[in-house]
Amino acid sequence: MPITLLLFFVLANSFERKLMGRLYHAGMRILSRLLDLLFPPRPTARLARDAASASVAPLVSPEARSIAGHEGAALLPYHHPLVQALVIEAKYHGNRHAQSLLGTALGDYLAEFLRDMHAFSERRIVLVPIPLGAARLRERGYNQTECICRAAIGNGIEMNTGILVRTRETVPQTTLSKSERLKNMTGAFAIRGSIDPSATYIVFDDVVTTGTTLASAISALTQAGASRVSALSLAH
Repeated sequence: MPITLLLFFVLANSFERKLMGRLYHAGMRILSRLLDLLFPPRPTARLARDAASASVAPLVSPEARSIAGHEGAALLPYHHPLVQALVIEAKYHGNRHAQSLLGTALGDYLAEFLRDMHAFSERRIVLVPIPLGAARLRERGYNQTECICRAAIGNGIEMNTGILVRTRETVPQTTLSKSERLKNMTGAFAIRGSIDPSATYIVFDDVVTTGTTLASAISALTQAGASRVSALSLAH
């Protein structure tokens, strides 16, 4: 077979594959729009579905927050429609895409934190997601903070989901005043297992308002012997 004919068939085959790929993706987009008309998705689900890491990354603007006298930071503005949609979808609907996007933003921040940390110390870094009460965990079937953390860990940062436990069920914080939140969370956490006093523990929650949940978790860790604890939340 002449080389020119062979080249023609190779190029034609490549063009056909690219064309079929484009037609497939175009068809899926049309099908998705038709399904949206027949079965309208939640507004937050639509925002989350159409989002990508590239649309979340520019929104990351860490804000320093002191929680119970410990260093803390919040990464994303909750008032932004996309951030709010991702948090709602990750928290209340178990949306894995939303959890993955938030986990990627968290992971990028932690990677930078780790580089800065290791410039001065080789401390072990342990990410501790805020646990749910047993009843709420059974109701939801997942802990959104843990799911987000799983999408973020790596590169020298570990996660411990068993060391911090709820001692009792608490009322959702969003329904309470500042003083009621403090009373609601006092003594809400306990430590299970042993603390490594040489490690840095990062307590993680999805949204911070008054900081009482994080403060209660930090108190449990420090009383158990943790010497370095900081707080981190996705949104504020």
